[in-house]
Amino acid sequence: MRSSKTPSRWLDVIPVRATGVDARGPGLRGPTAAGALAVGATALGAVAIGRLAIGHASIKRLVIDDLQVKQLRAPGFAGQALPAEPAARARALIARQGVMTIATADADGNPSVAPVAFAHDEEFNLYWVSSKTAQHSENLRARPAVQIVVFTEDPMEGVYVDARAAELEETADLERAIALLNGRDQPTKFEIAGPADVTGEAAWRIYKATRGETTMRTDATEHGQAVTVRTPVALT
Repeated sequence: MRSSKTPSRWLDVIPVRATGVDARGPGLRGPTAAGALAVGATALGAVAIGRLAIGHASIKRLVIDDLQVKQLRAPGFAGQALPAEPAARARALIARQGVMTIATADADGNPSVAPVAFAHDEEFNLYWVSSKTAQHSENLRARPAVQIVVFTEDPMEGVYVDARAAELEETADLERAIALLNGRDQPTKFEIAGPADVTGEAAWRIYKATRGETTMRTDATEHGQAVTVRTPVALT
């Protein structure tokens, strides 16, 4: 016989740091199982386990908490304030963020945008590693002019860089760039052992964007409405 002494609880709240689905009870069958699983299938950014009790079964949803999501979005600024002065903000963004978005165009002017992990030197020129056959790699061989943005969502801020990009070939340039790139926090599989990893038959190449005009987002007003404009900043 089935016991009816213990009532079902709709929600038990505890902190979690994983994602998964755990079905318990005598079994889920038919539309009840399908409906319960559908309810438990989403939740990115939630901060609790929802235990949905249907009959004698429950589905436990384990989700990533909100703090982890914010850290994934903006790892360099979690809980930190940006400097007030525009050039200082730009330097902080480039120094702390690990990913930039680069815009290139092919020989016919067709645009392409790609996120790439990067490092910078003391003049805030930007370096990255990409496959030599990637679209943006092919594009900059045809058109070296690129535009780059380094940004964070929390707080919303961005630094824009007009630059000319080139594949590095000289041994001295490669060794300096390798030291900068290997100095980043990154998985071991992306570490560069030496120039042989980024020349010849190797898939990787190192690219350098020599920085030109650099601008920051600043607030302004047009016709009584709030807008953002770009203000030039000097980083060095």
